[in-house]
Amino acid sequence: MRKILIIEDDPNIRENLHEILSEEGYNESNGYELMLVDNGSSGINFSLCLNPVLIICDITIPGFDGYTVLSQLRRFGRQTPFIFLSSKSDQADIELGMSKGANTYLTKPYTRQRLLDAVNQLLNTDS
Repeated sequence: MRKILIIEDDPNIRENLHEILSEEGYNESNGYELMLVDNGSSGINFSLCLNPVLIICDITIPGFDGYTVLSQLRRFGRQTPFIFLSSKSDQADIELGMSKGANTYLTKPYTRQRLLDAVNQLLNTDS
């Protein structure tokens, strides 16, 4: 089962991401398991133990922030495709996220289509 990890502290956004991805075919019947965590520490642990195929991560989260999550994973040699999904929308924030090794940086509020385009591109699928 291919795992997609969502690291988001806002329960409404976390559930919305789960709903969008599930409805679009990223669900168990298509070989995907969506893992949801609400803090950076759990995000790092889940990533290192479960080897997800994709990580979607907020930046401002409890524990380690999203930048630290990504830096730690890269330090451990994990090149998992990584999407920052953040309300930090200044160009400097976007550049910092990308310089840390993110594949994509989406800002909140996000649209369903922008999210799915980013996920599909990174997973090379048309789900």
